[in-house]
Amino acid sequence: MNKLGIYVHFPFCRSKCGYCDFYSKSCTDGFFTDYTRSLIRSIVAFKPNAEGYTVDTVYFGGGTPSLMSMGEFSAIRRAIRPYGLDGLSEFTFEANPGTVSFEKLRHLRFWGVDRLSFGLQSGVDSELATLGRIHTSSEAADAFGLARRAGFENISLDLIYGIPGQTKESLDRSIDLALSLSPEHISFYGLKIEPGTPFFGRYTEDDDLQAELYLHGAERLKAAGYEHYEVSNFARPGFRSKHNMRYWTLEEYIGFGPSAHSLFKGRRFYHPNDLESFSSEIEEGPFEPEKEYIMLGLRTSDGVKKELLTDAQKAVLKKYSPYVIDSGESISLNAEGWLISNRIISELI
Repeated sequence: MNKLGIYVHFPFCRSKCGYCDFYSKSCTDGFFTDYTRSLIRSIVAFKPNAEGYTVDTVYFGGGTPSLMSMGEFSAIRRAIRPYGLDGLSEFTFEANPGTVSFEKLRHLRFWGVDRLSFGLQSGVDSELATLGRIHTSSEAADAFGLARRAGFENISLDLIYGIPGQTKESLDRSIDLALSLSPEHISFYGLKIEPGTPFFGRYTEDDDLQAELYLHGAERLKAAGYEHYEVSNFARPGFRSKHNMRYWTLEEYIGFGPSAHSLFKGRRFYHPNDLESFSSEIEEGPFEPEKEYIMLGLRTSDGVKKELLTDAQKAVLKKYSPYVIDSGESISLNAEGWLISNRIISELI
């Protein structure tokens, strides 16, 4: 059987953070039922295309999936079950620490979710307020403790560097909090100020400071025993995100919900950023596997196989030798190289 990943997008948040460029809507619970029905129709309608496949990773992302009721979650999970979940190796559910209860976490664990991804973002309350987060650092720590009590043994925390007003010292406070909780995985993202967001025009990115914070944070996390296995991701041994690895290694996956992307049977396609039409419309996207293999592979510590590179590409990498790790069989970038990876990759492809 071919392996398949499924991504489910829940595009609702209690309030939209000022930096967020993902497709999501602020709303109340009343919106969820109609969306869940549309989502289930989309999942059911696609099933005949996936004959001969079995699902090994599922990822509920957003938005804030932890806002949905457990009845809605169970209904969506039942719609996924006919795809075949016997070989399921990872089931991730994103959660905002301010929206979970012990009962909800126990329900998720009972229904097969075995990996939580908490949006901590910062361990400094003033920075959380700047970002527009609805939780405090202590509430995030409490939510993490509830998840452990509910039986979760694989938890990821998101951290952001480059928050307006952030310093190396305040970033250390965030890292200290994250490490004190001992998660299995940490995602470490640089703040990007995108057009159309409330942050655009209000704040500007300091590239030099972001680079300094990135390298500092990466060193601290590696020193604490986390493998820096992708540009923005760190994991304890054996706890890489299996679903996200699909994206970086060009394995097949199907995305359901507005803005969700898919790679399936040699095609890239995606649903439009529109709650009204996502279940009936699919947009085609370009798929150039040779270029994408290099672009995505160099985001990971596994890198790309040397035998698949042309002489011209090897010459480009030789020019960037201080940023390149050559294992003999593969080429990858070090942390400093990841900072300029866009430049390197653009020359390669």
